[in-house]
Amino acid sequence: MFSEPFTPPPAARGEDAFRPQVLVIEDDPAILKLIETLLTSKGIGSVVATNLAQAHEILAKLPDFSVVLCDHLLPDGLGVEFLRDLRTHHPLIVRVLMTGAYDKALAMDAINSGEIYRFLLKPFTVDDLLSTLSQSFDRHDLQAENTRLQSRLALQNEELRRVNAQLAQRVAEEEARSRGLTVESSNWRGASHGMIDLCLEILQRIDPLLFKHSQRVAVLACAIARELQCDEDVVNRIEIAAQLHDIALLGCNVTLRSNQRSLNQINNPQEREQIENHPRLAAQLVKFLPLPDVLEAVEQHHEYLDGSGYPDGLAGNRISFLAQVLAVADSYDELASSSDHVLTRIMNHSGRLYAPEIVHALERAVSKGLELPRERQVLLHELIPGMKLSSSIYTATGMLLIKQGQVLNKAMIDRLLQHSESNAITQKILVEV
Repeated sequence: MFSEPFTPPPAARGEDAFRPQVLVIEDDPAILKLIETLLTSKGIGSVVATNLAQAHEILAKLPDFSVVLCDHLLPDGLGVEFLRDLRTHHPLIVRVLMTGAYDKALAMDAINSGEIYRFLLKPFTVDDLLSTLSQSFDRHDLQAENTRLQSRLALQNEELRRVNAQLAQRVAEEEARSRGLTVESSNWRGASHGMIDLCLEILQRIDPLLFKHSQRVAVLACAIARELQCDEDVVNRIEIAAQLHDIALLGCNVTLRSNQRSLNQINNPQEREQIENHPRLAAQLVKFLPLPDVLEAVEQHHEYLDGSGYPDGLAGNRISFLAQVLAVADSYDELASSSDHVLTRIMNHSGRLYAPEIVHALERAVSKGLELPRERQVLLHELIPGMKLSSSIYTATGMLLIKQGQVLNKAMIDRLLQHSESNAITQKILVEV
Protein backbone atom coordinates (compact mmCIF):
# COMPACT_ATOMS: atom_id res chain seq x y z
CA MET A 1 0.00 0.00 0.00
CA PHE A 2 3.00 2.31 0.52
CA SER A 3 5.22 2.43 -2.52
CA GLU A 4 6.67 5.69 -1.23
CA PRO A 5 8.13 6.24 2.28
CA PHE A 6 5.29 6.58 4.76
CA THR A 7 4.41 10.13 5.84
CA PRO A 8 1.85 10.67 8.64
CA PRO A 9 -1.30 12.52 7.47
CA PRO A 10 -1.32 16.19 8.46
CA ALA A 11 -3.39 17.21 11.48
CA ALA A 12 -6.76 18.78 10.80
CA ARG A 13 -7.18 22.44 11.69
CA GLY A 14 -7.57 22.90 15.46
CA GLU A 15 -6.68 19.27 16.23
CA ASP A 16 -3.68 17.68 17.92
CA ALA A 17 -1.13 15.74 15.91
CA PHE A 18 -2.48 12.74 13.97
CA ARG A 19 -2.87 9.81 16.38
CA PRO A 20 -4.39 6.71 14.77
CA GLN A 21 -5.45 3.99 17.17
CA VAL A 22 -4.94 0.85 15.07
CA LEU A 23 -2.14 -0.38 12.81
CA VAL A 24 -3.45 -3.06 10.41
CA ILE A 25 -0.90 -5.36 8.71
CA GLU A 26 -2.49 -7.56 6.01
CA ASP A 27 -1.40 -8.53 2.50
CA ASP A 28 -4.86 -9.57 1.24
CA PRO A 29 -6.33 -6.43 -0.44
CA ALA A 30 -9.96 -7.54 0.09
CA ILE A 31 -9.53 -8.18 3.82
CA LEU A 32 -7.49 -5.01 4.24
CA LYS A 33 -10.14 -2.90 2.49
CA LEU A 34 -12.90 -4.46 4.60
CA ILE A 35 -11.09 -3.71 7.86
CA GLU A 36 -10.10 -0.20 6.83
CA THR A 37 -13.67 0.65 5.71
CA LEU A 38 -15.18 -0.76 8.89
CA LEU A 39 -12.79 1.15 11.17
CA THR A 40 -13.43 4.38 9.30
CA SER A 41 -17.21 3.90 9.62
CA LYS A 42 -16.79 3.52 13.39
CA GLY A 43 -14.63 6.63 13.70
CA ILE A 44 -11.52 4.61 14.57
CA GLY A 45 -8.30 6.07 13.17
CA SER A 46 -6.12 3.50 11.42
CA VAL A 47 -3.01 3.08 9.30
CA VAL A 48 -2.49 0.05 7.03
CA ALA A 49 0.53 -1.86 5.78
CA THR A 50 0.85 -4.85 3.45
CA ASN A 51 4.14 -6.21 4.81
CA LEU A 52 6.34 -6.11 7.89
CA ALA A 53 8.89 -3.71 6.42
CA GLN A 54 6.18 -1.07 5.95
CA ALA A 55 4.91 -1.78 9.49
CA HIS A 56 8.37 -1.14 10.96
CA GLU A 57 8.61 2.12 9.02
CA ILE A 58 5.20 3.26 10.29
CA LEU A 59 6.02 2.38 13.91
CA ALA A 60 9.26 4.34 13.72
CA LYS A 61 7.21 7.48 12.96
CA LEU A 62 4.00 6.69 14.87
CA PRO A 63 4.88 4.64 17.96
CA ASP A 64 1.71 5.40 19.95
CA PHE A 65 -0.85 2.98 18.52
CA SER A 66 -3.30 1.37 20.91
CA VAL A 67 -3.66 -1.87 18.91
CA VAL A 68 -1.74 -3.69 16.19
CA LEU A 69 -3.86 -6.09 14.11
CA CYS A 70 -1.43 -8.35 12.23
CA ASP A 71 -1.85 -11.24 9.79
CA HIS A 72 0.33 -14.28 10.53
CA LEU A 73 1.59 -15.21 7.03
CA LEU A 74 3.06 -12.14 5.32
CA PRO A 75 5.34 -11.79 2.29
CA ASP A 76 8.41 -10.89 4.33
CA GLY A 77 7.92 -12.87 7.56
CA LEU A 78 5.64 -14.27 10.23
CA GLY A 79 3.23 -12.09 12.15
CA VAL A 80 3.77 -13.91 15.42
CA GLU A 81 7.50 -13.15 15.30
CA PHE A 82 6.77 -9.50 14.51
CA LEU A 83 4.39 -9.29 17.50
CA ARG A 84 6.97 -10.96 19.75
CA ASP A 85 9.46 -8.23 18.80
CA LEU A 86 6.73 -5.57 19.23
CA ARG A 87 6.15 -6.73 22.81
CA THR A 88 9.78 -5.92 23.62
CA HIS A 89 9.95 -2.49 22.01
CA HIS A 90 6.34 -1.29 22.43
CA PRO A 91 4.96 -3.15 25.46
CA LEU A 92 1.84 -0.94 25.82
CA ILE A 93 0.54 -1.70 22.31
CA VAL A 94 -2.06 -4.48 22.43
CA ARG A 95 -1.17 -7.23 19.94
CA VAL A 96 -3.84 -9.15 17.95
CA LEU A 97 -2.96 -11.93 15.47
CA MET A 98 -5.13 -12.81 12.47
CA THR A 99 -4.66 -16.42 11.43
CA GLY A 100 -6.25 -19.34 9.60
CA ALA A 101 -7.74 -22.39 11.31
CA TYR A 102 -4.58 -24.42 10.73
CA ASP A 103 -2.61 -21.89 12.81
CA LYS A 104 -4.96 -21.99 15.83
CA ALA A 105 -2.55 -24.02 17.98
CA LEU A 106 0.24 -21.57 17.19
CA ALA A 107 -1.97 -18.64 18.16
CA MET A 108 -2.94 -20.26 21.47
CA ASP A 109 0.74 -20.85 22.26
CA ALA A 110 1.41 -17.18 21.52
CA ILE A 111 -1.40 -16.10 23.88
CA ASN A 112 -0.10 -18.34 26.68
CA SER A 113 3.43 -17.01 26.33
CA GLY A 114 2.21 -13.43 26.40
CA GLU A 115 3.26 -12.58 22.84
CA ILE A 116 -0.28 -11.71 21.78
CA TYR A 117 -3.47 -10.68 23.59
CA ARG A 118 -6.11 -12.11 21.22
CA PHE A 119 -6.30 -13.83 17.86
CA LEU A 120 -8.91 -13.59 15.10
CA LEU A 121 -9.61 -16.86 13.32
CA LYS A 122 -10.13 -16.36 9.58
CA PRO A 123 -12.70 -16.00 8.18
CA PHE A 124 -14.03 -13.72 10.92
CA THR A 125 -17.25 -11.73 11.10
CA VAL A 126 -17.67 -7.98 11.56
CA ASP A 127 -18.93 -8.64 15.10
CA ASP A 128 -15.82 -10.74 15.85
CA LEU A 129 -13.57 -7.90 14.72
CA LEU A 130 -15.43 -5.17 16.61
CA SER A 131 -15.63 -7.24 19.81
CA THR A 132 -11.91 -8.02 19.68
CA LEU A 133 -11.01 -4.36 19.08
CA SER A 134 -13.29 -3.21 21.92
CA GLN A 135 -11.59 -5.62 24.32
CA SER A 136 -8.18 -4.58 23.02
CA PHE A 137 -8.89 -0.86 23.56
CA ASP A 138 -10.00 -1.63 27.13
CA ARG A 139 -6.81 -3.64 27.64
CA HIS A 140 -4.68 -0.76 26.36
CA ASP A 141 -6.40 1.72 28.69
CA LEU A 142 -5.86 -0.58 31.68
CA GLN A 143 -2.19 -1.11 30.81
CA ALA A 144 -1.66 2.62 30.44
CA GLU A 145 -3.35 3.28 33.80
CA ASN A 146 -1.28 0.56 35.45
CA THR A 147 1.94 2.01 34.02
CA ARG A 148 0.97 5.46 35.25
CA LEU A 149 0.27 4.08 38.72
CA GLN A 150 3.57 2.20 38.88
CA SER A 151 5.45 5.32 37.80
CA ARG A 152 3.74 7.36 40.50
CA LEU A 153 4.58 4.79 43.16
CA ALA A 154 8.19 4.66 42.00
CA LEU A 155 8.48 8.44 42.29
CA GLN A 156 6.92 8.38 45.75
CA ASN A 157 9.30 5.65 46.89
CA GLU A 158 12.28 7.61 45.63
CA GLU A 159 11.03 10.74 47.37
CA LEU A 160 10.48 8.77 50.56
CA ARG A 161 14.01 7.37 50.46
CA ARG A 162 15.41 10.87 50.02
CA VAL A 163 13.33 12.33 52.83
CA ASN A 164 14.07 9.40 55.15
CA ALA A 165 17.78 10.06 54.72
CA GLN A 166 17.23 13.69 55.70
CA LEU A 167 15.09 12.63 58.62
CA ALA A 168 17.69 10.17 59.89
CA GLN A 169 20.26 12.97 59.92
CA ARG A 170 17.93 15.26 61.87
CA VAL A 171 17.13 12.54 64.39
CA ALA A 172 20.82 11.97 65.00
CA GLU A 173 21.33 15.69 65.56
CA GLU A 174 18.34 16.27 67.83
CA GLU A 175 18.00 12.98 69.73
CA ALA A 176 20.12 14.26 72.57
CA ARG A 177 17.76 17.20 73.12
CA SER A 178 14.41 15.57 72.58
CA ARG A 179 12.99 12.07 72.34
CA GLY A 180 9.87 13.30 70.52
CA LEU A 181 10.53 14.36 66.96
CA THR A 182 8.32 17.11 65.53
CA VAL A 183 8.43 17.15 61.77
CA GLU A 184 7.55 20.47 60.20
CA SER A 185 8.67 19.74 56.66
CA SER A 186 5.82 19.81 54.16
CA ASN A 187 7.98 17.64 51.90
CA TRP A 188 8.14 14.95 54.57
CA ARG A 189 4.38 15.12 55.08
CA GLY A 190 3.84 14.66 51.37
CA ALA A 191 6.18 11.68 51.23
CA SER A 192 4.56 10.02 54.26
CA HIS A 193 1.09 10.38 52.72
CA GLY A 194 2.45 8.77 49.58
CA MET A 195 3.82 5.90 51.65
CA ILE A 196 0.47 5.48 53.44
CA ASP A 197 -1.21 5.21 50.03
CA LEU A 198 1.36 2.63 48.97
CA CYS A 199 0.76 0.55 52.11
CA LEU A 200 -2.98 0.64 51.53
CA GLU A 201 -2.57 -0.39 47.90
CA ILE A 202 -0.41 -3.34 48.93
CA LEU A 203 -3.01 -4.30 51.53
CA GLN A 204 -5.82 -4.09 48.97
CA ARG A 205 -3.99 -6.16 46.36
CA ILE A 206 -2.91 -8.95 48.72
CA ASP A 207 -6.03 -9.21 50.90
CA PRO A 208 -9.05 -7.15 49.78
CA LEU A 209 -11.11 -8.41 52.74
CA LEU A 210 -8.54 -7.19 55.25
CA PHE A 211 -8.28 -3.88 53.38
CA LYS A 212 -12.06 -3.38 53.55
CA HIS A 213 -12.06 -4.23 57.26
CA SER A 214 -9.40 -1.56 57.87
CA GLN A 215 -11.39 1.01 55.89
CA ARG A 216 -14.55 0.32 57.89
CA VAL A 217 -12.66 0.49 61.17
CA ALA A 218 -11.33 3.90 60.07
CA VAL A 219 -14.88 5.16 59.42
CA LEU A 220 -16.04 3.87 62.83
CA ALA A 221 -13.05 5.22 64.74
CA CYS A 222 -13.41 8.68 63.17
CA ALA A 223 -17.14 8.75 63.99
CA ILE A 224 -16.39 7.83 67.63
CA ALA A 225 -13.70 10.52 67.86
CA ARG A 226 -16.07 13.17 66.53
CA GLU A 227 -18.75 12.14 69.03
CA LEU A 228 -16.09 12.66 71.71
CA GLN A 229 -15.51 16.15 70.24
CA CYS A 230 -11.90 15.49 69.31
CA ASP A 231 -10.32 18.09 67.05
CA GLU A 232 -9.75 17.20 63.40
CA ASP A 233 -6.01 16.66 63.88
CA VAL A 234 -6.78 13.87 66.37
CA VAL A 235 -9.45 12.46 64.04
CA ASN A 236 -6.91 12.38 61.19
CA ARG A 237 -4.39 10.50 63.31
CA ILE A 238 -7.01 8.00 64.43
CA GLU A 239 -7.93 7.43 60.76
CA ILE A 240 -4.31 6.69 59.83
CA ALA A 241 -3.91 4.28 62.75
CA ALA A 242 -7.11 2.46 61.80
CA GLN A 243 -6.14 2.13 58.14
CA LEU A 244 -2.76 0.58 58.99
CA HIS A 245 -3.47 -1.31 62.23
CA ASP A 246 -3.61 -4.81 60.69
CA ILE A 247 -0.99 -4.50 57.97
CA ALA A 248 1.33 -7.01 59.68
CA LEU A 249 -1.34 -9.72 59.29
CA LEU A 250 -0.24 -9.95 55.65
CA GLY A 251 2.67 -12.00 56.99
CA CYS A 252 0.26 -14.68 58.25
CA ASN A 253 -1.42 -17.30 56.09
CA VAL A 254 -5.02 -16.69 54.98
CA THR A 255 -6.58 -19.16 57.43
CA LEU A 256 -4.68 -17.71 60.36
CA ARG A 257 -5.69 -14.17 59.38
CA SER A 258 -9.35 -15.14 59.37
CA ASN A 259 -9.06 -16.79 62.81
CA GLN A 260 -6.95 -14.12 64.50
CA ARG A 261 -9.77 -13.08 66.85
CA SER A 262 -10.14 -16.63 68.24
CA LEU A 263 -6.83 -17.05 70.04
CA ASN A 264 -8.25 -19.81 72.25
CA GLN A 265 -8.82 -21.90 69.13
CA ILE A 266 -5.24 -21.58 67.88
CA ASN A 267 -3.28 -24.52 69.27
CA ASN A 268 -0.05 -24.09 67.33
CA PRO A 269 2.35 -22.04 69.54
CA GLN A 270 4.10 -20.43 66.56
CA GLU A 271 0.80 -19.35 65.00
CA ARG A 272 -0.45 -18.01 68.31
CA GLU A 273 2.76 -16.02 68.71
CA GLN A 274 2.34 -14.59 65.18
CA ILE A 275 -1.11 -13.28 66.04
CA GLU A 276 -0.11 -11.89 69.44
CA ASN A 277 2.88 -10.07 67.92
CA HIS A 278 1.13 -8.62 64.86
CA PRO A 279 0.27 -5.26 66.57
CA ARG A 280 3.91 -4.73 67.55
CA LEU A 281 5.16 -5.74 64.09
CA ALA A 282 2.59 -3.43 62.43
CA ALA A 283 3.91 -0.50 64.49
CA GLN A 284 7.43 -1.33 63.32
CA LEU A 285 6.32 -1.48 59.68
CA VAL A 286 4.83 2.03 59.82
CA LYS A 287 7.68 3.67 61.73
CA PHE A 288 8.11 6.00 58.75
CA LEU A 289 5.28 8.05 60.31
CA PRO A 290 6.47 10.95 62.52
CA LEU A 291 3.42 10.41 64.76
CA PRO A 292 4.29 8.62 68.03
CA ASP A 293 0.65 8.42 69.16
CA VAL A 294 -0.34 6.69 65.89
CA LEU A 295 2.41 4.10 66.31
CA GLU A 296 1.31 3.63 69.93
CA ALA A 297 -2.32 3.11 68.86
CA VAL A 298 -1.34 0.54 66.22
CA GLU A 299 0.78 -1.38 68.76
CA GLN A 300 -1.90 -1.31 71.46
CA HIS A 301 -5.13 -1.87 69.49
CA HIS A 302 -5.63 -5.34 71.03
CA GLU A 303 -4.98 -4.24 74.63
CA TYR A 304 -8.03 -4.19 76.98
CA LEU A 305 -8.77 -2.26 80.17
CA ASP A 306 -8.63 -5.38 82.38
CA GLY A 307 -5.17 -6.38 81.09
CA SER A 308 -6.41 -9.43 79.15
CA GLY A 309 -5.26 -8.16 75.75
CA TYR A 310 -1.99 -8.47 73.82
CA PRO A 311 0.87 -8.07 73.02
CA ASP A 312 1.88 -6.60 76.41
CA GLY A 313 -1.16 -7.12 78.65
CA LEU A 314 -1.47 -3.39 79.36
CA ALA A 315 -4.35 -2.23 81.55
CA GLY A 316 -6.25 0.95 82.42
CA ASN A 317 -4.54 4.27 81.75
CA ARG A 318 -1.43 2.57 80.38
CA ILE A 319 -3.40 2.11 77.13
CA SER A 320 -3.39 5.25 74.98
CA PHE A 321 -6.62 7.06 74.15
CA LEU A 322 -6.23 6.46 70.40
CA ALA A 323 -5.68 2.74 71.02
CA GLN A 324 -8.83 2.53 73.16
CA VAL A 325 -10.91 4.13 70.39
CA LEU A 326 -9.33 1.83 67.82
CA ALA A 327 -10.01 -1.26 69.97
CA VAL A 328 -13.75 -0.48 70.15
CA ALA A 329 -14.05 0.24 66.41
CA ASP A 330 -12.01 -2.86 65.51
CA SER A 331 -14.08 -5.15 67.75
CA TYR A 332 -17.38 -3.73 66.48
CA ASP A 333 -16.52 -4.39 62.83
CA GLU A 334 -15.17 -7.88 63.52
CA LEU A 335 -18.33 -8.83 65.42
CA ALA A 336 -20.66 -7.22 62.87
CA SER A 337 -19.32 -9.51 60.14
CA SER A 338 -20.21 -12.68 62.03
CA SER A 339 -23.02 -12.05 64.53
CA ASP A 340 -26.12 -10.02 65.43
CA HIS A 341 -26.79 -7.60 68.33
CA VAL A 342 -23.25 -6.31 67.97
CA LEU A 343 -23.76 -3.07 69.87
CA THR A 344 -25.28 -4.96 72.82
CA ARG A 345 -22.28 -7.28 72.94
CA ILE A 346 -19.87 -4.34 72.92
CA MET A 347 -21.84 -2.59 75.68
CA ASN A 348 -21.76 -5.76 77.80
CA HIS A 349 -17.97 -5.41 77.93
CA SER A 350 -18.04 -1.69 78.78
CA GLY A 351 -15.84 -0.98 81.78
CA ARG A 352 -14.07 -4.34 81.54
CA LEU A 353 -12.58 -4.46 78.03
CA TYR A 354 -13.55 -1.04 76.71
CA ALA A 355 -13.69 2.49 78.14
CA PRO A 356 -17.37 3.32 78.91
CA GLU A 357 -17.19 6.82 77.43
CA ILE A 358 -15.89 5.43 74.14
CA VAL A 359 -18.62 2.78 74.06
CA HIS A 360 -21.26 5.49 74.63
CA ALA A 361 -19.77 7.48 71.73
CA LEU A 362 -20.01 4.38 69.52
CA GLU A 363 -23.64 3.93 70.53
CA ARG A 364 -24.42 7.56 69.58
CA ALA A 365 -22.64 7.24 66.22
CA VAL A 366 -24.56 4.06 65.35
CA SER A 367 -27.88 5.56 66.50
CA LYS A 368 -27.39 8.42 64.03
CA GLY A 369 -27.57 5.96 61.15
CA LEU A 370 -23.87 5.24 60.59
CA GLU A 371 -23.79 2.50 57.94
CA LEU A 372 -20.70 0.55 56.95
CA PRO A 373 -20.43 -0.96 53.47
CA ARG A 374 -20.27 -4.75 53.49
CA GLU A 375 -19.01 -7.15 50.89
CA ARG A 376 -18.97 -10.84 50.16
CA GLN A 377 -16.57 -13.04 48.29
CA VAL A 378 -17.77 -14.65 45.07
CA LEU A 379 -16.22 -17.07 42.62
CA LEU A 380 -15.46 -15.97 39.08
CA HIS A 381 -18.28 -18.03 37.56
CA GLU A 382 -20.74 -16.58 40.10
CA LEU A 383 -20.38 -13.02 38.75
CA ILE A 384 -23.56 -11.64 37.19
CA PRO A 385 -24.35 -8.29 35.52
CA GLY A 386 -25.30 -5.59 38.00
CA MET A 387 -22.87 -6.66 40.72
CA LYS A 388 -20.67 -3.83 42.00
CA LEU A 389 -17.02 -4.59 42.69
CA SER A 390 -15.98 -3.87 46.25
CA SER A 391 -12.29 -4.06 45.35
CA SER A 392 -10.23 -3.84 42.17
CA ILE A 393 -9.33 -6.99 40.23
CA TYR A 394 -5.72 -7.50 39.17
CA THR A 395 -3.83 -10.10 37.16
CA ALA A 396 -1.44 -12.45 38.94
CA THR A 397 1.37 -10.05 37.97
CA GLY A 398 -0.39 -7.02 39.48
CA MET A 399 -1.88 -5.43 36.35
CA LEU A 400 -5.23 -3.74 36.89
CA LEU A 401 -8.14 -5.46 35.10
CA ILE A 402 -11.25 -3.73 36.53
CA LYS A 403 -11.36 -0.88 39.04
CA GLN A 404 -13.08 -0.92 42.43
CA GLY A 405 -16.63 0.47 42.34
CA GLN A 406 -17.32 -0.70 38.77
CA VAL A 407 -20.81 -2.09 38.14
CA LEU A 408 -20.25 -5.22 36.08
CA ASN A 409 -21.92 -5.90 32.74
CA LYS A 410 -21.89 -9.03 30.60
CA ALA A 411 -19.01 -7.83 28.41
CA MET A 412 -16.79 -7.20 31.46
CA ILE A 413 -17.59 -10.61 32.93
CA ASP A 414 -16.89 -12.32 29.59
CA ARG A 415 -13.51 -10.56 29.40
CA LEU A 416 -12.63 -11.76 32.91
CA LEU A 417 -13.58 -15.33 32.03
CA GLN A 418 -11.57 -15.18 28.79
CA HIS A 419 -8.56 -13.78 30.64
CA SER A 420 -8.74 -16.49 33.29
CA GLU A 421 -8.55 -19.22 30.65
CA SER A 422 -4.94 -18.34 29.86
CA ASN A 423 -3.91 -16.35 32.98
CA ALA A 424 -5.61 -17.43 36.19
CA ILE A 425 -7.03 -14.68 38.42
CA THR A 426 -5.75 -15.66 41.86
CA GLN A 427 -7.09 -12.92 44.11
CA LYS A 428 -10.36 -12.90 46.07
CA ILE A 429 -13.23 -11.26 44.18
CA LEU A 430 -15.42 -9.07 46.41
CA VAL A 431 -18.78 -7.54 45.56
CA GLU A 432 -20.95 -5.18 47.61
CA VAL A 433 -24.00 -6.57 49.40
